[in-house]
Amino acid sequence: MASVLVAGNSFADCPAIISGFAAAVIFDKEQKILLEKLTYQEIYPWGLPGGNLNYGEEPEDAVVREVKEEIGFDVEVRKLLMAKNANAKHIFGLFYWCEIVGGQFSPSPEVS
Repeated sequence: MASVLVAGNSFADCPAIISGFAAAVIFDKEQKILLEKLTYQEIYPWGLPGGNLNYGEEPEDAVVREVKEEIGFDVEVRKLLMAKNANAKHIFGLFYWCEIVGGQFSPSPEVS
């Protein structure tokens, strides 16, 4: 067991974290959250845009990249909302409030 510090949040006495993801929380003008439906997940296919961090990649860069790859929007990160540890899977998740600043909706093949 180790104590790990991720984005200012301490995950004490957890197994070694082997991967992480960043997800975007994007609100529209009516304060509705943007969700995407993933083509590769049969159970719980709806979720936030985002994905895994590449080795050495900053989490903020990862969420910007993933949103662009998955749905075509350019976003700016406004604030880290939450860091969450999924102990059973040795994964950490970072959830960022983002705003759309450009691009257009263009779903990738993994989004229906």
